[in-house]
Amino acid sequence: MRKVINWMSKRKSIRKTAESLLPKLRAIMVGQQPTEMLLNELLLNKVELEIQIEELQRNSVALEASRDRYRELYDYSPVGYLTLNHAGMVVEINLKAATLLGIDRLSSHYPRFSSCVVESYIAKWDIYFARVMTRFLTVSQPVLVNMICAEGTVFSTQLICRRTEEIKDQPTLRVTLVDLSQVCDSLLSTSLA
Repeated sequence: MRKVINWMSKRKSIRKTAESLLPKLRAIMVGQQPTEMLLNELLLNKVELEIQIEELQRNSVALEASRDRYRELYDYSPVGYLTLNHAGMVVEINLKAATLLGIDRLSSHYPRFSSCVVESYIAKWDIYFARVMTRFLTVSQPVLVNMICAEGTVFSTQLICRRTEEIKDQPTLRVTLVDLSQVCDSLLSTSLA
């Protein structure tokens, strides 16, 4: 759940902090000329802005660290993650999915996701994609699809999809791609050990 910030109370808090940094300011302002009072008020505003800038810089550093952690988690996950636009084009892909499907992440244009699906499964994928994107499926159920990997061999996947409204108010589809052959190999190796 997002924390809602009360900007008015935040402003008052910063103002109090700035005033505490200039304790003699109020005493000096009594009996001063309007220009001196204005100068003192400007000085107070300057201190307030400096406090706000420091806070923004701390928040920026924290946000960058958080973004870097999530990017690393996304890129080096043991499963593939993709984002598809409303037309089924890949718009974002993690390292695992790019490696599995042979998609160049440095390319400016990614392929249509269905081009990586084995021909006999394309109709199944297209129907599933349409149902999720039109909200016919309210709870996205996993779908099993055979895909073509980078080397041209076929592998079985489980696709777990979730529709979102993300890119320019157009629906997008978040896809988790689980390589079932890798899961089976992992299960076999642990059961034999």
